[in-house]
Amino acid sequence: MREKGVVILHLPDVVTVTAIREVITVPSLPTPPCFMVKRPTFGLSFCTQGEIRYTHYGQTFVSHPGVAIILPKGASYTLERTVEGHFPLINFLCEDTFAPDTFMVIPLREPERYIRRFNRLQQYSNDPRNRHRSMAVFYDILAMLGDEQREDSLPLQRALAYLQEHYSEPQLRMETVAAEAGIGEVWLRRQFTAAYGISPKQYVLERRLSKAQQLLTEGQQTVTQIAEACGFADIYHFSRCFKSKIGVSPTMYAQEQRGRLL
Repeated sequence: MREKGVVILHLPDVVTVTAIREVITVPSLPTPPCFMVKRPTFGLSFCTQGEIRYTHYGQTFVSHPGVAIILPKGASYTLERTVEGHFPLINFLCEDTFAPDTFMVIPLREPERYIRRFNRLQQYSNDPRNRHRSMAVFYDILAMLGDEQREDSLPLQRALAYLQEHYSEPQLRMETVAAEAGIGEVWLRRQFTAAYGISPKQYVLERRLSKAQQLLTEGQQTVTQIAEACGFADIYHFSRCFKSKIGVSPTMYAQEQRGRLL
Protein backbone atom coordinates (compact mmCIF):
# COMPACT_ATOMS: atom_id res chain seq x y z
CA MET A 1 0.00 0.00 0.00
CA ARG A 2 1.46 3.31 -1.02
CA GLU A 3 1.44 5.97 1.65
CA LYS A 4 -0.63 8.99 0.63
CA GLY A 5 0.65 11.53 3.12
CA VAL A 6 -1.10 13.91 5.47
CA VAL A 7 -4.75 14.74 4.94
CA ILE A 8 -5.15 18.36 6.02
CA LEU A 9 -8.45 18.54 7.88
CA HIS A 10 -9.29 21.05 10.57
CA LEU A 11 -10.86 20.78 13.98
CA PRO A 12 -14.07 22.80 14.18
CA ASP A 13 -14.09 25.87 16.40
CA VAL A 14 -16.28 24.04 18.92
CA VAL A 15 -15.98 20.37 19.86
CA THR A 16 -18.34 19.39 22.69
CA VAL A 17 -16.90 16.39 24.53
CA THR A 18 -19.50 14.28 26.33
CA ALA A 19 -17.24 11.64 27.88
CA ILE A 20 -13.61 10.63 28.24
CA ARG A 21 -13.74 6.84 28.12
CA GLU A 22 -10.11 5.86 28.48
CA VAL A 23 -6.67 7.44 28.93
CA ILE A 24 -3.90 4.91 28.39
CA THR A 25 -0.41 4.52 26.99
CA VAL A 26 -0.34 1.62 24.56
CA PRO A 27 2.98 -0.27 24.28
CA SER A 28 3.43 -1.58 20.77
CA LEU A 29 5.58 -4.30 19.22
CA PRO A 30 5.79 -5.03 15.47
CA THR A 31 2.88 -7.29 14.51
CA PRO A 32 1.03 -8.38 11.36
CA PRO A 33 -1.89 -6.13 10.36
CA CYS A 34 -5.10 -6.46 12.38
CA PHE A 35 -8.58 -5.11 11.66
CA MET A 36 -10.71 -2.74 13.71
CA VAL A 37 -14.45 -2.94 12.98
CA LYS A 38 -16.62 0.11 13.73
CA ARG A 39 -14.49 1.87 16.31
CA PRO A 40 -16.76 2.53 19.32
CA THR A 41 -15.26 5.91 20.28
CA PHE A 42 -13.16 8.70 18.86
CA GLY A 43 -9.47 8.34 19.61
CA LEU A 44 -6.74 10.94 19.96
CA SER A 45 -3.38 9.24 19.61
CA PHE A 46 0.12 10.57 20.15
CA CYS A 47 3.46 8.78 19.76
CA THR A 48 6.55 9.09 21.95
CA GLN A 49 8.47 6.56 19.85
CA GLY A 50 7.74 3.94 17.21
CA GLU A 51 5.32 3.81 14.30
CA ILE A 52 1.79 2.57 13.61
CA ARG A 53 0.16 2.57 10.15
CA TYR A 54 -3.59 2.89 9.77
CA THR A 55 -5.21 2.08 6.42
CA HIS A 56 -8.71 3.45 5.85
CA TYR A 57 -10.48 3.26 2.46
CA GLY A 58 -7.18 2.65 0.69
CA GLN A 59 -5.32 5.55 2.32
CA THR A 60 -2.50 5.05 4.80
CA PHE A 61 -2.03 7.32 7.81
CA VAL A 62 1.18 7.07 9.84
CA SER A 63 1.47 7.70 13.57
CA HIS A 64 5.00 8.66 14.55
CA PRO A 65 6.64 11.18 16.92
CA GLY A 66 5.70 14.69 15.89
CA VAL A 67 2.08 14.18 14.86
CA ALA A 68 -1.26 13.61 16.56
CA ILE A 69 -3.92 11.45 14.92
CA ILE A 70 -7.67 11.64 15.52
CA LEU A 71 -9.30 8.26 14.90
CA PRO A 72 -12.93 8.62 13.75
CA LYS A 73 -15.75 6.99 15.68
CA GLY A 74 -17.47 4.24 13.69
CA ALA A 75 -14.54 3.71 11.31
CA SER A 76 -13.33 0.28 10.22
CA TYR A 77 -9.65 0.16 9.35
CA THR A 78 -6.46 -1.89 9.28
CA LEU A 79 -3.84 -1.26 11.95
CA GLU A 80 -0.22 -2.34 11.54
CA ARG A 81 2.39 -1.85 14.27
CA THR A 82 5.56 -1.43 12.25
CA VAL A 83 8.13 -0.06 14.73
CA GLU A 84 8.24 -0.75 18.47
CA GLY A 85 7.12 2.18 20.59
CA HIS A 86 4.61 3.78 22.96
CA PHE A 87 1.39 5.53 21.98
CA PRO A 88 -0.53 7.72 24.45
CA LEU A 89 -4.23 7.34 23.58
CA ILE A 90 -7.39 9.17 24.66
CA ASN A 91 -10.69 7.51 23.76
CA PHE A 92 -13.61 9.92 23.95
CA LEU A 93 -17.15 10.71 22.83
CA CYS A 94 -18.57 14.02 21.68
CA GLU A 95 -21.71 15.56 20.19
CA ASP A 96 -22.63 14.91 16.56
CA THR A 97 -21.39 18.33 15.45
CA PHE A 98 -17.95 16.70 15.30
CA ALA A 99 -18.13 13.82 12.84
CA PRO A 100 -14.99 13.43 10.68
CA ASP A 101 -15.33 10.61 8.17
CA THR A 102 -11.60 9.91 7.94
CA PHE A 103 -8.43 10.17 10.00
CA MET A 104 -7.07 13.59 10.93
CA VAL A 105 -3.27 13.90 11.07
CA ILE A 106 -2.04 17.04 12.82
CA PRO A 107 1.68 17.98 12.83
CA LEU A 108 2.86 19.17 16.26
CA ARG A 109 5.36 21.94 16.86
CA GLU A 110 6.23 20.86 20.42
CA PRO A 111 5.09 17.26 21.02
CA GLU A 112 6.41 17.23 24.58
CA ARG A 113 3.81 19.84 25.60
CA TYR A 114 1.06 17.42 24.66
CA ILE A 115 2.69 14.51 26.48
CA ARG A 116 2.89 16.58 29.68
CA ARG A 117 -0.81 17.35 29.48
CA PHE A 118 -1.60 13.74 28.61
CA ASN A 119 0.25 12.59 31.74
CA ARG A 120 -1.75 15.04 33.85
CA LEU A 121 -4.99 13.85 32.24
CA GLN A 122 -4.05 10.25 32.94
CA GLN A 123 -3.54 11.07 36.62
CA TYR A 124 -6.91 12.80 36.86
CA SER A 125 -8.73 10.04 35.00
CA ASN A 126 -7.94 7.54 37.75
CA ASP A 127 -10.25 9.39 40.17
CA PRO A 128 -13.92 10.02 39.23
CA ARG A 129 -13.92 13.08 41.50
CA ASN A 130 -11.55 14.76 39.04
CA ARG A 131 -13.95 14.62 36.09
CA HIS A 132 -14.06 18.40 35.68
CA ARG A 133 -10.28 18.67 35.90
CA SER A 134 -9.98 15.91 33.29
CA MET A 135 -12.33 17.76 30.96
CA ALA A 136 -10.41 21.02 31.44
CA VAL A 137 -7.10 19.38 30.52
CA PHE A 138 -8.61 17.62 27.50
CA TYR A 139 -10.18 20.83 26.21
CA ASP A 140 -6.78 22.47 26.62
CA ILE A 141 -5.26 19.74 24.43
CA LEU A 142 -7.96 20.27 21.80
CA ALA A 143 -7.39 24.04 21.88
CA MET A 144 -3.66 23.49 21.35
CA LEU A 145 -4.40 21.25 18.37
CA GLY A 146 -6.60 23.98 16.95
CA ASP A 147 -3.74 26.46 17.32
CA GLU A 148 -1.50 24.10 15.33
CA GLN A 149 -3.88 24.55 12.41
CA ARG A 150 -3.83 28.33 12.17
CA GLU A 151 -3.85 29.71 8.64
CA ASP A 152 -0.15 30.60 8.77
CA SER A 153 0.74 26.95 9.38
CA LEU A 154 -0.85 25.69 6.15
CA PRO A 155 2.28 26.03 3.97
CA LEU A 156 4.22 23.92 6.46
CA GLN A 157 1.44 21.35 6.54
CA ARG A 158 1.50 21.19 2.74
CA ALA A 159 5.28 20.75 2.83
CA LEU A 160 4.99 17.99 5.42
CA ALA A 161 2.28 16.28 3.39
CA TYR A 162 4.52 16.33 0.32
CA LEU A 163 7.48 14.96 2.28
CA GLN A 164 5.38 12.13 3.68
CA GLU A 165 4.22 11.13 0.21
CA HIS A 166 7.59 11.43 -1.56
CA TYR A 167 10.24 10.78 1.12
CA SER A 168 11.27 7.45 -0.44
CA GLU A 169 12.12 9.00 -3.81
CA PRO A 170 15.93 9.23 -4.29
CA GLN A 171 15.65 12.40 -6.40
CA LEU A 172 13.60 14.32 -3.81
CA ARG A 173 14.75 17.96 -3.68
CA MET A 174 13.87 20.62 -1.13
CA GLU A 175 13.31 23.18 -3.88
CA THR A 176 10.54 20.93 -5.23
CA VAL A 177 9.01 20.60 -1.76
CA ALA A 178 9.06 24.38 -1.31
CA ALA A 179 7.46 24.93 -4.71
CA GLU A 180 4.68 22.45 -3.92
CA ALA A 181 4.00 24.30 -0.65
CA GLY A 182 4.06 27.69 -2.37
CA ILE A 183 6.97 29.04 -0.32
CA GLY A 184 10.68 29.72 -0.74
CA GLU A 185 13.30 27.10 0.03
CA VAL A 186 15.08 29.21 2.66
CA TRP A 187 11.75 30.01 4.36
CA LEU A 188 10.89 26.29 4.29
CA ARG A 189 14.11 25.25 6.01
CA ARG A 190 13.92 27.98 8.64
CA GLN A 191 10.22 27.67 9.50
CA PHE A 192 10.07 23.88 9.28
CA THR A 193 12.96 23.58 11.73
CA ALA A 194 11.45 26.16 14.07
CA ALA A 195 8.04 24.47 14.01
CA TYR A 196 9.02 20.81 14.24
CA GLY A 197 12.47 20.92 15.81
CA ILE A 198 14.07 19.13 12.87
CA SER A 199 15.19 20.18 9.40
CA PRO A 200 13.28 18.94 6.33
CA LYS A 201 16.29 16.87 5.22
CA GLN A 202 16.64 15.29 8.66
CA TYR A 203 12.92 14.57 8.69
CA VAL A 204 13.24 12.75 5.36
CA LEU A 205 16.18 10.74 6.69
CA GLU A 206 14.27 9.70 9.81
CA ARG A 207 11.24 8.63 7.76
CA ARG A 208 13.47 6.59 5.43
CA LEU A 209 15.16 4.89 8.36
CA SER A 210 11.81 4.19 10.02
CA LYS A 211 10.58 2.58 6.81
CA ALA A 212 13.82 0.60 6.59
CA GLN A 213 13.28 -0.72 10.12
CA GLN A 214 9.83 -1.90 9.10
CA LEU A 215 11.09 -3.69 5.98
CA LEU A 216 14.05 -5.25 7.80
CA THR A 217 11.67 -6.59 10.45
CA GLU A 218 9.40 -8.08 7.78
CA GLY A 219 12.43 -9.85 6.28
CA GLN A 220 11.02 -10.14 2.75
CA GLN A 221 13.69 -8.12 0.93
CA THR A 222 17.47 -7.93 0.78
CA VAL A 223 19.33 -5.03 2.35
CA THR A 224 20.10 -3.70 -1.13
CA GLN A 225 16.41 -3.80 -2.10
CA ILE A 226 15.43 -2.06 1.13
CA ALA A 227 18.00 0.68 0.59
CA GLU A 228 16.52 1.34 -2.85
CA ALA A 229 12.90 1.16 -1.62
CA CYS A 230 13.63 3.75 1.08
CA GLY A 231 15.26 6.27 -1.25
CA PHE A 232 18.96 5.77 -0.55
CA ALA A 233 21.33 6.22 -3.47
CA ASP A 234 23.32 3.09 -2.62
CA ILE A 235 23.67 0.42 0.05
CA TYR A 236 26.83 1.99 1.49
CA HIS A 237 25.17 5.31 2.22
CA PHE A 238 22.17 3.46 3.65
CA SER A 239 24.35 1.32 5.93
CA ARG A 240 26.29 4.34 7.23
CA CYS A 241 23.13 6.32 7.98
CA PHE A 242 21.39 3.34 9.56
CA LYS A 243 24.25 2.42 11.88
CA SER A 244 24.81 6.05 12.86
CA LYS A 245 21.16 6.46 13.86
CA ILE A 246 20.13 2.98 15.08
CA GLY A 247 23.47 1.81 16.47
CA VAL A 248 23.79 -1.44 14.51
CA SER A 249 24.13 -2.34 10.84
CA PRO A 250 20.99 -3.14 8.80
CA THR A 251 22.03 -6.81 8.61
CA MET A 252 22.50 -7.04 12.37
CA TYR A 253 19.19 -5.27 12.99
CA ALA A 254 17.37 -7.76 10.74
CA GLN A 255 18.97 -10.69 12.54
CA GLU A 256 17.99 -9.27 15.94
CA GLN A 257 14.38 -8.79 14.82
CA ARG A 258 14.14 -12.33 13.47
CA GLY A 259 15.49 -13.64 16.78
CA ARG A 260 12.81 -11.76 18.72
CA LEU A 261 10.03 -13.19 16.55
CA LEU A 262 11.14 -16.80 17.01
